[in-house]
Amino acid sequence: MEEDYLHELGHHATGHDSTFCFKEGMAVYTVEVILESEGRVVRAWPFFGRSTSDWVAYCDAHGLRLPLERALSWPGFSNATPARDFLSWQVYIIAGSVCRWYAAQYGARELARCLARRRFLRATGELESEWLRTVGAEGDSAFDPIYQFPGSPRYARFIEFPASRLRLNPHGA
Repeated sequence: MEEDYLHELGHHATGHDSTFCFKEGMAVYTVEVILESEGRVVRAWPFFGRSTSDWVAYCDAHGLRLPLERALSWPGFSNATPARDFLSWQVYIIAGSVCRWYAAQYGARELARCLARRRFLRATGELESEWLRTVGAEGDSAFDPIYQFPGSPRYARFIEFPASRLRLNPHGA
């Protein structure tokens, strides 16, 4: 309940005119930073006891990471198919991680400008490379997600989702 409350509070930092990725990124970033300041790890969705850096590093290492450009243009949460559910979950993780990194790298004011303009003020490809270098250094890609996700059929599909079914190339659908 507390984590959900903090997440919703994070939405107020973006206002209602932001993109889905920025709104959720700020909300996820807010929860992670607040709980981390208390020495806690977020247990609720979308974290499941791991940091956003861990999840991004895991997905990247296993060829499952959604490219940043696609995450930035993701229209909204969708669990209409298993693939869209998995990718929508990733948008939350990616967005939280990249918002956190951007604020640390360029400052809160620069991030606020990005939110207002609905885009990062740097080229996405360069930004993605810089961000992933940091995530690779910070994140743990060696954990087993079977012990992280709740035991339900929905998340059983997430554990070893075949990248070929996700069409993750940068020009994919």
